[in-house]
Amino acid sequence: MRPPLHSALRALAVLPLLLVYACSPSRGAGAGAAAGDLPPDLTILFGRTGGVAGQLQGHSIRADGSVLRWNGKAPEEHVQAEGQLARDQVAALWAHVQAADVFGQQRQDMDPVVSFVNVTANGESRRVAWHVPLGEDPPDTPIQGLFDALQEAARAAIEAAP
Repeated sequence: MRPPLHSALRALAVLPLLLVYACSPSRGAGAGAAAGDLPPDLTILFGRTGGVAGQLQGHSIRADGSVLRWNGKAPEEHVQAEGQLARDQVAALWAHVQAADVFGQQRQDMDPVVSFVNVTANGESRRVAWHVPLGEDPPDTPIQGLFDALQEAARAAIEAAP
């Protein structure tokens, strides 16, 4: 049998490790948030680069449901139209972002023409970019599925706008 003092000292030695573990932020999809929580700073930019001229075209969806369509040398230049998504639609897109593991992706294809998704949530940002050769179908991947869902949601919001 161990003396009580020895057990108490051992417990105290482990306590700092437990505190560090408990207080450290989690990493992964939207670090710091529970799986179903909609981050207040959620911003999803997605689109395509336009070739040699370096033009980008795409959409932005924000946590408040606002949808912007834009084009230019940088995202959100030359806003062309606006729309609105309901909170449950934005939450469904956030769930899709998490299912596609955007924050775990490292893909950054370098090509004049790429598709991209850039997600900011809980103070973290991740950009994923991939090239689809001309004349080929897009890959059947979770990130492409997310891209397609984002495009459909933005299109529907813009068409429904007054």
